[in-house]
Amino acid sequence: MKDSIDGFARKRILYYGELHTIPMSEIPKPLLSVEQYLDFELTSERRHEYVDGNLIQMLGKSKVANWILNSLIVTTNFELQNWNYDLFVVGVKVKTSPTRYRYPDIIIAPESDNEHTHVVYEPILLGEIVSPGTASTDYGAKLTEYAGIASLRYYIIIEQDRPYVLIHILQEDRSVVTTWVEGEDGILEIPDLNLAIPLAQLYRNVKFPDQQE
Repeated sequence: MKDSIDGFARKRILYYGELHTIPMSEIPKPLLSVEQYLDFELTSERRHEYVDGNLIQMLGKSKVANWILNSLIVTTNFELQNWNYDLFVVGVKVKTSPTRYRYPDIIIAPESDNEHTHVVYEPILLGEIVSPGTASTDYGAKLTEYAGIASLRYYIIIEQDRPYVLIHILQEDRSVVTTWVEGEDGILEIPDLNLAIPLAQLYRNVKFPDQQE
């Protein structure tokens, strides 16, 4: 039985023979199994990452993030097809561990990775377009999780308010070498995929804060 008290949804429960009313927000949510999560995401109107049985709703993307993603598609798609790789942006999950699934902004994976229609298991590159709401996770937890994917070679983090890309290169022993490219004359190079993307092209439609009137 649910009541509305002081504008908050509450649930009445029987506790040691007495009826108590507690806020719904204080009631622990049941954890989902991986199978339940994958089935749920197929029909959900919103996207959720899955972390140890818990759902994390994904934030919307800015226009700048979309411009960057569109530029990435235009500049890489032909070359990736020649190398038999697929590029996925925003809407496809990657499995980072037996109990974690993430939605990277950018996934590059071999065409042979086709076991599941909505999940990638063997990415070679993952990328995030960082925002204030995702920065701590993108720079922290996701780096740790992504580094544990055996197939992964590159994890890139693209900033929105300046032409800057941080590049994490995963070694065979899973150690990480970090470098970066910045400035509109910089070039993002991914040698394993024969990609060389000028930042001027990647940020083609973006006006940075110091350029805005």
